[in-house]
Amino acid sequence: MKTTWRRIFYVVMIVNFLVGITLTIINTVNTKYFPTFLSGFMETVLTTAFFSLIIEHFRNVEKGIDSANRRASGQPQLPDSAYSSTPEFIRKFFASQAGTSQPNNSQSAPRPAQPAQPAQPVQPAADTWTCSCGTVNAGAAKFCKSCGKPKQ
Repeated sequence: MKTTWRRIFYVVMIVNFLVGITLTIINTVNTKYFPTFLSGFMETVLTTAFFSLIIEHFRNVEKGIDSANRRASGQPQLPDSAYSSTPEFIRKFFASQAGTSQPNNSQSAPRPAQPAQPAQPVQPAADTWTCSCGTVNAGAAKFCKSCGKPKQ
């Protein structure tokens, strides 16, 4: 649920960061003066933080408008993760690094109940045999493990 403006600011923020760091490194190498690197790096980090704030503002506005529209039309509210400023592939990456398949979001909407699946009868494997008493035995067994009858 990202607006065009949020996507534009993502691209601008990433380009700003990459170009800013590259120019800072080139300028530092040319001048051989370390404070040049620090000033350029800080400028790049601060403008990236500024773009991050703008993106977060757009996220909050989008969430508020969408929540109001959903409330007015009687639709269920979306979980906060639907409006996240973090791209989905980054959230999945960090969730996998933490050992969980999905991030633990305590504010997510409850999931609808799934209908109960009927129990499937267990089919014996090809290397098994079933005794007349109903016990499933290993294929190599010559006698039933339950009643002791020989394999027929």
